[in-house]
Amino acid sequence: MLPGVSAMDCLVADLGLDPAPSGSQSYEATDFLVRRRVIDTGALLILWQVGFIGGWRFEPEPNPRALPLLVERLLQFYPDDHEAILYEASPYAVCAPIVQRLPIVSLGETEIPIAATLVVPPPDEPEFDGAMLQRVRQLLV
Repeated sequence: MLPGVSAMDCLVADLGLDPAPSGSQSYEATDFLVRRRVIDTGALLILWQVGFIGGWRFEPEPNPRALPLLVERLLQFYPDDHEAILYEASPYAVCAPIVQRLPIVSLGETEIPIAATLVVPPPDEPEFDGAMLQRVRQLLV
């Protein structure tokens, strides 16, 4: 394996999202569903290959049949009107990426680009652990 510009690098640059302040979590979309991943809603959620949820082999066209299951799962963590971002990096440096912002609840009725990634920004900033914050501050004095 050689280093290079990754899909994650493109996503962060194109969307202007900084995963450092809140952290991030990244899953393949089918894996997210079938393994019942526990997520931190205070961190950025990235779901890869949302156009092929439930697919176990390559298909030349997106398969939207499982999107309602993804919406159902996401609504366990986020409000239905919370914004999600469908993103597809451009394969060409001179072309813009595909970026579609929409509420999670309408994701199931949306045409998904073939190589789309779903990005769900955190709705809230995570709470501070007050006691630990005090201990850290005492060390810095």
